[in-house]
Amino acid sequence: MEFQDAPWSAARVWDLLKHLPLPALILGLAGTAQQIRNHARHLLDELRKPYVVNRALQGLTRARVIVK
Repeated sequence: MEFQDAPWSAARVWDLLKHLPLPALILGLAGTAQQIRNHARHLLDELRKPYVVNRALQGLTRARVIVK
């Protein structure tokens, strides 16, 4: 069935909805990689700050310093 020139109908809307999840997923995940890189960079910057290094030198494990 040719949907290009067909008027809006229930069949055309249903066809549109069937093909919508993949583009929506791609658009939704487009910025995820950049956000992950930003969070990782900020975490590494925070771990290099003097108060974190000081706590680690006082004997706290790295995991405990991150949680605190």
